[in-house]
Amino acid sequence: MDTINLKNAIIEALMEVRIAKTEAGYIFRLRSGLYKDNFSKSLHPTSIKLRNNFGTVMSSGKLLRQTLNSLLINFNTRYSINKINSAIWKIVLSDKINEPNQKNAFHGDNTPLKNLDLNPQASLHTLLFVNWKSTVDREKGLVSLTVPSFNPMENIKYFKGATHFRIVSAAAELDFLTLDQRSSFMESDYLPIEHFDTEIISHEHQLNEKGIHTIILVLGLQYFQKVNGFYYQLLDRSKNGITIINVDQVSNEIKMSIKK
Repeated sequence: MDTINLKNAIIEALMEVRIAKTEAGYIFRLRSGLYKDNFSKSLHPTSIKLRNNFGTVMSSGKLLRQTLNSLLINFNTRYSINKINSAIWKIVLSDKINEPNQKNAFHGDNTPLKNLDLNPQASLHTLLFVNWKSTVDREKGLVSLTVPSFNPMENIKYFKGATHFRIVSAAAELDFLTLDQRSSFMESDYLPIEHFDTEIISHEHQLNEKGIHTIILVLGLQYFQKVNGFYYQLLDRSKNGITIINVDQVSNEIKMSIKK
């Protein structure tokens, strides 16, 4: 092998690895991302499917993130983009109604979004140990959430420095066809972390009546510290948990009657 070919071979090999920092130190790993040239030219069936639906997946994931943005800014959700896009990718591929290059999230199975932790570092199910209930009434456009009375000292995970917490929720109807949405946000009072039971927390979100698009319900738990009468979020917002706890979509018969 001549010098030029050897140089090119080394460059190509290095492009396939990356240096990753772990608890054990720095290690070399094979890259798992997409390369523009390989992505655009590959004839592999998976690459072809991805090329056909890449824009749809990205725009649908962006719609979800932007809809919840005013809530997500209070949580450490920098790792959520990949999780959201991964879930949307599964949804788009599950579309059995449209042609391969016309697949979309509306016609797919939206269940991958259910129980999706938007802060992967703090799953809500490991922070809040109560059986919340939620209902979706499409006729009236109402999404209801009920969190029963509970003892904060026994039913939420405690973090050093936290004196209070707050329950927040959001409901949204996501139109993955036109990339439109309607959303509603609610929050509880600042509740002390003590041995006294809370009152029942009820949130009722008003969305479009008789809506046909995907409805999601998000539940979050935020920690605060009270100082001189003011409430401050803990500096480490990765402790706050936020999860999509309910996903509701119309039947396949209705989906089939609505083409992109």
